[in-house]
Amino acid sequence: MPNTSFSVYQREGKRRLYERFTTGNYVVAVRDTVALQKFVRPTALKPLSDRYGLSALIVSYGAGSTGYSELWLDPKFKRYRDAHLSFFDSINVEVPPDILNGGGSDHAFPRSAGNNEAGLTLMNFIDRNLNSSFGGGWEKRLKHRVMAEGLPAWGNLVDLAKALGHRLNDSLDYTGSIMRLPDVLIAAGDAPPSDRPALEHAAQQALEDWKQQDIALAVRDKQIVL
Repeated sequence: MPNTSFSVYQREGKRRLYERFTTGNYVVAVRDTVALQKFVRPTALKPLSDRYGLSALIVSYGAGSTGYSELWLDPKFKRYRDAHLSFFDSINVEVPPDILNGGGSDHAFPRSAGNNEAGLTLMNFIDRNLNSSFGGGWEKRLKHRVMAEGLPAWGNLVDLAKALGHRLNDSLDYTGSIMRLPDVLIAAGDAPPSDRPALEHAAQQALEDWKQQDIALAVRDKQIVL
């Protein structure tokens, strides 16, 4: 099979993530392979290698020229960058040296939360500095994020923006930064202008999710009683 350039793979990945987000199927973490099959509904999945077992999976959609594959990992798996590079080799995606040097393997559902919640997390390969900015900001702020019993974790607009290569502009103004994301995605060509109302609603929902996670933490810590 001939190699696919990283730019082509990345462009297709962005298109598919946005499509899944707009259709309500943007799942970023599940508890096990049974939930992966049920909620993500891939065409096929297989271990990245016998060595990794079910801790690293190639999850595929479609076949042939219309097919696409992505990497899902157990968040407790420590050598996730090595696994990501092995994944690219396995699906014949050629990653140029500058992308390899500047890129980082990112857990779509933050690893700080996923270690206690998820069994498998969708992986993105994004700019290392972008990844660090989220890890030290939004994700650090929400490391208490949890998954509802029996359900996967659905990604919100902030998760999508990070996967598409965008950052929150101001770590001291999360509300303003999140509400600007529709403009950011549209300006970058990642979303059509006609989707603005839906994206503005999604931004409000991301803020509401954040609020509800904070309330749930306060209840768990017995800071408040409902």
